[in-house]
Amino acid sequence: MTSTSFELHGPLPRGRLAIEASAGTGKTFTLATLAARYIAEQGVSVGELLIVTFTRAAAAELKDRVRARLVEFQSLLETDQLTDSQAKDKVASQLWDTSPALRAQRLGFVDAALSEFDT
Repeated sequence: MTSTSFELHGPLPRGRLAIEASAGTGKTFTLATLAARYIAEQGVSVGELLIVTFTRAAAAELKDRVRARLVEFQSLLETDQLTDSQAKDKVASQLWDTSPALRAQRLGFVDAALSEFDT
């Protein structure tokens, strides 16, 4: 397997992705953000994502983090102007800094995913 680095706010990876790192380095945050970006930016449904981890507890934590990131994206996409902290978040500002029509489409994707989580 070839190792390739990527930026969390850069282009979304295509195909399979493995994230391997030591404890406390942000793997869960990275996976949750990537999942939320695939949903918001590409309209991928929750059921189309396969995220594998080692324990049920870790899987539950990851599911909670993906949902929390989607809620953050929902709030972000509903606003007319970014806060200073949102503007400093490269992922958030990239997601928001587009046409109102595309923001509305992304908000629709996020809303649908959150409905899927809640059923």
